[in-house]
Amino acid sequence: MGQIKLLLADDERIERSILYRKLSRELGEECEFIQAENGSEAVELFKEHHPQIAVLDIAMPELDGIEAASRIRQMDENCVIIFLTAYSDFQYTRQAIRLRALDYLTKPYDEEELFAVLETAVFQVKKRMEAEKQEAEDRLAGGTPKSCETGAAVPGTGVVKKESDPIQELDADDIPEDSGAMSDKTMREIRDFVSQNYMHDISMQDAANYMRYSDTYFCRLFKQGFGCNFTTYLTRYRMKEAVRLLKNTELSVKEIALKTGYSDSNYFAKVFKRINGVIPSEFRG
Repeated sequence: MGQIKLLLADDERIERSILYRKLSRELGEECEFIQAENGSEAVELFKEHHPQIAVLDIAMPELDGIEAASRIRQMDENCVIIFLTAYSDFQYTRQAIRLRALDYLTKPYDEEELFAVLETAVFQVKKRMEAEKQEAEDRLAGGTPKSCETGAAVPGTGVVKKESDPIQELDADDIPEDSGAMSDKTMREIRDFVSQNYMHDISMQDAANYMRYSDTYFCRLFKQGFGCNFTTYLTRYRMKEAVRLLKNTELSVKEIALKTGYSDSNYFAKVFKRINGVIPSEFRG
C-alpha cells in the first residue's frame, strides 16, 4: 500500500507552513503532502495528483474553500474533506456538512482535535484502499467481492438504536441564536450512545441519526455542550477504556484495540501514543 496523498490548501503562507510541519511530524511516514496557496490551485493540483484527503481553508482568493471542495467532490465522491477556517459562522458548517466533509475546525484549532480528525481521515482512506484491493483480488479469483456478499458488515451494524418517538427531527435553523446550553437529558443520551457503541465503527452522523437530529444541528449542539467535536470526544472515550483494559485485564493489545473500536492495532497504538505518550505495551509495562 503506497503513501496517502494529502492536499493542504491555505493562502496564509506562514499558517500553511506551520500546519504542514505539524502534520508531517505526525503523519509524514503515511502521507505525501501537496500544498496549494488558493482554491483554484487546489482544484488544479487535485486533478493532477488525485489526493485522497483535502484539508482546505475556507477564506482563500480566486476560489474559496467551499467552492473548491464542491469541485473536488464532483471529481471524487470519496475524497475525505476537512475544513479549517477563522470563521465561526455556522452557515459554513451547514455547507461543509452538505459537501460531506469529515469535519470543520475553527482557527485557532485545538491540536488534539486536529490530529484526531486527521487520524480518522487516514484510517478511512486505508480501509477503503484495503477494501478495493480485496475486491480486485476476489474478481481475479473469480469469486464474489466481500462487500457484495449477503450479510456483509456495513458501517453502523451493531449500533444501538434509539426507540422511536414522536419528536421531530431538528435542523440548524431551529436553534435560537442565544442557545448556548445543551440540556442534561440530551447530554446524558449522547453519552449513553457513545458508551454503548464506542466499540463499533461509529461517526458523528450515526450519533445524529440516533438522536434524530440533522447532522448540522447535532454538530453545533455537540460543540456547544461538550466543548469539542464528536471525533475528539469519541477518541478520548476509547482511550479511557483502553487504559482501563490495559490496567485491569490480560487481554492482548490487538484484543483491546478491537474492543475499543479499532480494527487496526497499529492505528490503535499510534492514537494511544499520541494521547498517553507511550505505546500500549509500554504503558502496561
